[in-house]
Amino acid sequence: MILKRSEDAAPPGPAGAPRALPLVAGAALAAGTAASGFAAAPAYASPFGAGAVLALWAVASVPLTMLLNRRLPPAAALLAGLPAALAGALALAAWAPGGRGAPLADVLDALPRAGSRLLDSPSPVPVMVDTLLFPALAVWLGGAAGALAWRSGRALPALLPGTLLLVGATALGGGAALWPACLLACSAAVLLVLSAGKRAAPTALVGGVRVDGRRRGEPGNGRRWAVRLLGCVAVCAAVAVAAPTALAGWRAEPYDPRPGGRPQAAAQVALNPLGYLPTWAANPETVLMTVRGDRANQLRWVALADFTGTTWLPESRYPAAGRLLPAPDPEPPHATRQEAEVEVEGLPGPWLPVVGSPRSLGAAGAGFDPASGTAVLLDGEASGASYTVSGDVAHWRPEELTDLRPPADDRFDRYRYLPAETPPQVGAVVDQATAEGSPYEHAVRLARYLRTSYTFDPRAPSGHGLADLGRFLVEPGQQGGGGTSEQFASAFAVLARAAGLPSRVVIGFDSGSQETEGEYTVTTGDAIAWGEVYFEGAGWVPFDVTPGGREPGGDPEESGAAAGADDGTGAVPDRPGGEPGENAAPAPSEETGRAPLWAALGAAAVAASGTLLVVLLRVGRSRRRLAAGRPDVDAVLGAWRELREALRLTGSNPRSGSTVTDVVRAAAHADPTQGGTRRLRFLHRSVNAMAFGTAGSVTGQGAERAVEEVRSYVRDLRGGQSRWRRWSWWLDPRPLFWRAP
Repeated sequence: MILKRSEDAAPPGPAGAPRALPLVAGAALAAGTAASGFAAAPAYASPFGAGAVLALWAVASVPLTMLLNRRLPPAAALLAGLPAALAGALALAAWAPGGRGAPLADVLDALPRAGSRLLDSPSPVPVMVDTLLFPALAVWLGGAAGALAWRSGRALPALLPGTLLLVGATALGGGAALWPACLLACSAAVLLVLSAGKRAAPTALVGGVRVDGRRRGEPGNGRRWAVRLLGCVAVCAAVAVAAPTALAGWRAEPYDPRPGGRPQAAAQVALNPLGYLPTWAANPETVLMTVRGDRANQLRWVALADFTGTTWLPESRYPAAGRLLPAPDPEPPHATRQEAEVEVEGLPGPWLPVVGSPRSLGAAGAGFDPASGTAVLLDGEASGASYTVSGDVAHWRPEELTDLRPPADDRFDRYRYLPAETPPQVGAVVDQATAEGSPYEHAVRLARYLRTSYTFDPRAPSGHGLADLGRFLVEPGQQGGGGTSEQFASAFAVLARAAGLPSRVVIGFDSGSQETEGEYTVTTGDAIAWGEVYFEGAGWVPFDVTPGGREPGGDPEESGAAAGADDGTGAVPDRPGGEPGENAAPAPSEETGRAPLWAALGAAAVAASGTLLVVLLRVGRSRRRLAAGRPDVDAVLGAWRELREALRLTGSNPRSGSTVTDVVRAAAHADPTQGGTRRLRFLHRSVNAMAFGTAGSVTGQGAERAVEEVRSYVRDLRGGQSRWRRWSWWLDPRPLFWRAP
């Protein structure tokens, strides 16, 4: 043994390092852990936002765990960081809400199913607490584990959590993750260089005296480096020989763990929303929703792609959506971003009206189908919902559409499907419309035929199946009867499919009537249906087929007054818009009013969890220090530290550098029973014997008596304090962060 007096004990970890090296090691560990977040980010609808959030969790986890581990053992340090992780989860839920609409409720709902919801989400994964919480907690635990391993002097195990996280993130992101791998490699190089220095000998500080257990004759640095170099050469040679054979049959792309995942489904209250249009046309004054914004916004409600021959049906499954929605593919041409706040009052079904190609949706519990551009509430009807939505509104230019072709991909066969033999008028109309010109011009002629050969009649009977269209359509050159946009949209989609064009029916709403500045009331009379045709390079192009409408981007003076609602007034689906202005301030909703309550409940829950954790950590540490059956030296050290901690809590802690005798005298002076220094005589003798005596000078009986003395003394000392101090004795978190004496 080598005895030398010192004021401070050396910090744990790869010892002997200067004070700046822990900072460098912490930065390297945080960067290596954050690499997995950068690798997983491309899988999300907003890669930058997801990557920044996951990197922030890594940056917070590593230094906090290293700081806690300076005062606490590894397991306690890991548990002590959980309240911070919970607070981070609440902040994450506030930034990317889930399906419950309140941060605490979103976190409690997401925790049990975070992993399954991530794997069940289609690509790109929506940015919401349900899909971010699992990787965020994994990054937190990985960073904490790496920090604890590093503090224990194990450099290679400290790299293992970051490596495993990077492997999983690469499988989730689906890319090569080259730059995140380089970041992890650089972090590993820094940590290995920092750990290569000479390790300090194990030490213990007792009463201002450090006991150094360094052994003589240890191998020198040169021999250790030679062994390491030979080991690296051997490993590299083995990899160079075995790797080509072992990896020859492997796939180049990473494994995708989500091929069997099924997105969450929304219950369909009404299977055929197109059937509402005749009733709404006959009763046009019923208020459906209120829309706020600096400009009039036409809204999309639901797209209908599946035709059974008697009715059109919407999508039946909608993945859960976050606040940010996936970008449309392809991007709408010449689009402007517009935003509106929608308050739904009497709208049936779960479908949520959106603006253009929606890019963000502030509705709790929403689902979104990127293929149809339709949003729904997954667990109820839209009536009563209040939310903010933004979207890209396209501006169509006919000269850019003329030469476009429909896709030949098999994925679009469902949009060309007709289930039965069509009426003879369909073939006659299609033959005339497709006699010459491009596919886009064919669609324009079909839409013009419907607008010019028929009239709008709000009293027309409902029906849009093939049998109804057989009675509604007339031969080219004849004048047909009247109908609502239900018949016109369905007829256009059937005619387009008969012409080989992928088509669907879309229902939406005109901007409504302006009540005050920036506020519009949308009624049943503002409902409209139109047809859409898909062209390569442009996506779904809308065609207004109600009498009085016009082609996409056409001249209003040439093709007639623009029409959108069934009464012949309003906007068309492809109505051009100017530059969007500033959005109106959102009106307070019920969820907004309840947000402070949820925030208060969340703060109370975090405070209660933190208090309980402090009590458990302090009581557990005290019991471990004074537990029976410990080695003699450990028992004496535990009793000594328990005594010093109790004196410091009462304000009687001796100054730094005090001898064992000074500490025992201070304890006697603070003793409410006035037992004098003899009350701690076995502790006094055992601590001095451990610091200055020979090996074996601390006996088992002496250590046991010292523990009993301290247990009895601390109990009396606590009982002699004021009532408030007795009650708050175990609630004080400061001892968890004090340096062990």
